[in-house]
Amino acid sequence: MTRTEEFQELRPLLFAIAYRILGSVSDAEDGLPRPKPPYRTSEDTISLIGRLAARYDDSMITKVLNQQQRRTATGMSFTPANVATTASATASPPARAEQARTPTVR
Repeated sequence: MTRTEEFQELRPLLFAIAYRILGSVSDAEDGLPRPKPPYRTSEDTISLIGRLAARYDDSMITKVLNQQQRRTATGMSFTPANVATTASATASPPARAEQARTPTVR
């Protein structure tokens, strides 16, 4: 069992203790760390870029990826250039050509 799994298992008990000490639900929730989002693989991010590229321009996709705190393989934030390179590699040539002809949603 990992430490994360152990913490998740003990979280209700820790919450009950924090509630008894602090006296309010919101203070008890604030006192316990929030679980991190599930681990994302690079394949998940590449798949997301491919799906978004069909409807949105590269700058919008960049905003979405950075808001979700996704990172490139080198650990950097995404830029429109990163997104364009990944989107063109994942999309079929006819799909990317269709996107170039279609107005983008902003």
